Amino acid sequence: MKKIFKVIGIIAIAAVIGFALTGCPTPDDNGTTGGDSNGTTPTITHTHVWGAWTVTTPATCVAKGVETHTCTLDATHKETRETAIDPEAHDWELLEGTAPTCTTDGNGKEKCKLCEIEENGVLPKLGHDWGEWIQTKAPTETEDGQEERTCAHDATHKETNAIAALNHTHDWGDWSVTTPATCTADGEKVRVCKLNATHKDIEDIDALDHDWNDWEQTTAPTCTAAGVETQTCKRDASHKETRTGAAALGHSYAWVTTTPATCSAAGVETGTCTRDGNTTTRGIAALDHNYQWQATTPATLTSEGIETEICTHDSTHTRGTRTSDPLPITTAEQWNTATAEISGGGNDKTYDINVTGNFFIPGYSSETFGNVTGITVNIRGAGTITLTAGSTGSLLNISTNQTVSLKDTHLKGHSTNNTSLVYVGGTFNMTGGTISGNTNTKSSSSSYGGGGVLVVSGGTFNMSGTAEIRDNIANGVNGGGVCLNSFWNQDATFNMMGGTITGNTAIRIGGALFLFEGGRGGGIGTGDYDISSGASSLKKTFINITGGTISDNYAAVGGGVAFHEGTLTMSGGTISGNHATGTVDNNYGGGGVYLYTCFSETTFNMTGGNISDNIASNNGGGVLFYDGGKNNITFDMTGGTITGNSADNRGGGVFCNGASKTFFYLGSLDFILNNTASATVNPGNQASLALIGNFLINGSTPPDSITVNVASKVYRW
Repeated sequence: MKKIFKVIGIIAIAAVIGFALTGCPTPDDNGTTGGDSNGTTPTITHTHVWGAWTVTTPATCVAKGVETHTCTLDATHKETRETAIDPEAHDWELLEGTAPTCTTDGNGKEKCKLCEIEENGVLPKLGHDWGEWIQTKAPTETEDGQEERTCAHDATHKETNAIAALNHTHDWGDWSVTTPATCTADGEKVRVCKLNATHKDIEDIDALDHDWNDWEQTTAPTCTAAGVETQTCKRDASHKETRTGAAALGHSYAWVTTTPATCSAAGVETGTCTRDGNTTTRGIAALDHNYQWQATTPATLTSEGIETEICTHDSTHTRGTRTSDPLPITTAEQWNTATAEISGGGNDKTYDINVTGNFFIPGYSSETFGNVTGITVNIRGAGTITLTAGSTGSLLNISTNQTVSLKDTHLKGHSTNNTSLVYVGGTFNMTGGTISGNTNTKSSSSSYGGGGVLVVSGGTFNMSGTAEIRDNIANGVNGGGVCLNSFWNQDATFNMMGGTITGNTAIRIGGALFLFEGGRGGGIGTGDYDISSGASSLKKTFINITGGTISDNYAAVGGGVAFHEGTLTMSGGTISGNHATGTVDNNYGGGGVYLYTCFSETTFNMTGGNISDNIASNNGGGVLFYDGGKNNITFDMTGGTITGNSADNRGGGVFCNGASKTFFYLGSLDFILNNTASATVNPGNQASLALIGNFLINGSTPPDSITVNVASKVYRW
C-alpha cells in the first residue's frame, strides 16, 4: 500500500533509530560486531530492523519470483525469499485480432510466451499496471509537491498526485474504490483531502485470491488416458484450474480363442476391449498330451479287454496299449456262460477268466471246456469256486490238448466227492491260488487217485509261485495231494518249481488188485496197476522237483512222495515233516520218499534239495526203496541232504529192501547224516542206512558185514 508522505515517515523513523543507535557497526554472521584481534574495540550487539518485503523479481506463470527486504540500520544487509508461481502472470503475445488495452477488451488469439497457453475470443482488458510513484515536484512549507506514476502497458497513461505541503494536516474524506481488486490483481482505493481536493491518499486493495468451487470431472478417463478435473472460481467463471483426475481405466479385454492350442503347438487368443474396441493378442501355451486309458476293445467274461492311452485333447494321439481284466465272474450262472462260450468257441484259441466272487457249482464228469483242442484258458481272480454239496466230479476237467492256468483262484471240494478236484489230461499250470478240502472216495479204481489233482497219461502239471495244495484226502486211492497215472500209452509228468503241498493224506483200505494195504503218497503218489493187466500198456511217470515244499503229509507208505515206474528227479526244494504210518512188513515206511518198482525200472536222481525231519513208523525215515522182485531201482545221489529223519524200526535216513538188485550211487559220505533209527535187532539198527537183500553200492556188491553202521555215516566199500 502506498501513502502520501511515506517518505516523510520513513525519514522520521530513520532519524529516531539513528539517534538511538549512532554509528551501527557492520554485524558478522551472528549479527554482532567484534573488536580487533587484540580485543581493544568493544563488541556492539546488532539486531536487524528489517524493512518491508519488496518484489525484486516478479513471479510468472512458469517461474517463482523473489522478494527482498533490507535492514533499516544498514542497507547492505539484505535477505531474499522466493514467492510462489503466479498462474495468472502470463506474458501474452497477440497472434491475431485486436489486442486488449488497459481500458478496453480485445478480440482474437493470444499466446503466453512463457507457458505457451493460448486463449481465443474476447481478450479481457488489461487494466492499468501502475509503476512506482515518482516525485516530480517536491513539496515546500507552503506549496504542495507532486508525484506521478506511469502504466506499464501504455506509457501515455499517467496519474498524478499532490504531495501535501509540509505544514498541511489532511482532513480525509471516505475511501472510494477506483479499481476493484480481482482474484489475481490488486485493486485501488482513494480518499480526498477535504481541505484540498488535489490531495489524495491512494492505497492498494489486496488481490482477493480465488474462491474455488469443488473439483468436477470435466474429462472422463479412458483406457489409456487419465481423466481431468476442473475447479472454477466463484468470483470469475473464466478462472479455472485443472488437475489429473481418475486414473486411466486400462483395457478390459474379452478374450476369444482365434487359434486353438494343440498338444505340440501354442495357440492364440484375441482380446477386444469392451470399452473402446481396441484389440490385442496373446499366446496360449501348448497343451501337452493328456493321456488317459480308455477301453478300445471291451472285456468279456472270457477275454481281456484292450485299453489304449488316448490324448483327451486329440483322439488321434495315442500312446501304447495294455490289457484289462476280463469281466468279473461272481456267480455260477456267469461261470456257466463262460465255459459254454469256450466249449463252443472252436479250436486253437486263448481265453481269460476273472473269478472274483464266491459261488458253488456241481462237479464235471466230463471236460469242463468241452472237447475243443489247442485252447488255452487262463483263470485269475481271488474268488472261490466250491463244489456243490452232494455233487461229485472235478471242478476243472482238462482234456487232452487243452492248457489251463490257475493264478489266484481258490478251488474247494467237500468230504464226499468220488474223484480229484482237478483232472489233468492236458496241461495244468498252477502259479497261485489253492486246491483244498477235497476227499476222493473212489476206492474201486486206482486210476482215479488224487485227493487234489489227478494227472493221467499225456497230462502235465506245472506248479510254481505261491500255489498251494492242502488238506485233501485220497480215501482208498493214492496221492492225497497229487496223483500221477500213466495207464494209456502216454507218460504223466509233474514239475514242481515252487508252491506248497501240505496237510494232505492218502488212506488205503485194501483190495485184491492192489499191492499194499494203506494209501501211498500223502503229498504226491503214483497210481497202482492192476497186476492181471500185465505191462503191455504201461508208460512212465516223471516227477521233477526243483523248488517248493512238500510238508506235513500222511500216508501208509511215502508220507511225502510215493513213486514207481519212472524217474523222480530232485534238484531243489524241501520234503520235510511228512509221516509214513504203515507197519505191516519191511516194505512199509518211507517217511519222506517211498520208491518201488514192478513192471519197469524206477530211478531217483537227487542232485540238490533237502529231505529232512520226516518220520516212518516202520523203516526208512527219509527214503525207502523196494524193487518188488521184478525190476531194478536206481538211486543216484550227487547233491542235497538226507538229514534229521527218524524211523521207529530201521534206516532212519535210507532203508533199501532189494529183492532183485538196487543200484545205489552216493557222491559223498556227508549227504546222509544225523538220522535216527530205533530198532535193536540185527542186522538193522543202522541210523542212516540199512540194506537188505540184493543191491549194488557204487557198482559193487557189498559184503554181509554191511549191517554195521559206522559213526552214523554211510559205510563205503
